[in-house]
Amino acid sequence: MAKYKRKLVADIEKQKTEEKIQSDLKDKYNIQDPDVVVVEKSNMFKFLIHLLTSLLRLLCVLAVFCLAVCGLLALVYPEPRTALIQVFSSILKQLFSMLSSH
Repeated sequence: MAKYKRKLVADIEKQKTEEKIQSDLKDKYNIQDPDVVVVEKSNMFKFLIHLLTSLLRLLCVLAVFCLAVCGLLALVYPEPRTALIQVFSSILKQLFSMLSSH
């Protein structure tokens, strides 16, 4: 009996999600007729755009991760840490000299 209830609940949830998707698609394409079923098909151009944006996002996340690891390693080890402090102090000196000259 419980097996049938789980199947029934799953069918009802699936139907609700399909109705929600249809409602969103009808809002997206401004369709008022309740009898119309909207089917959105993907094309190659749309697929490539989504693929390229996903790939670019992944590359950005990997680049930020690598930079964070490099920064953490530069702070953990004493030799790169002193070099990093020297670079930051040089940057601050140049910034203050540029600001004071204007």
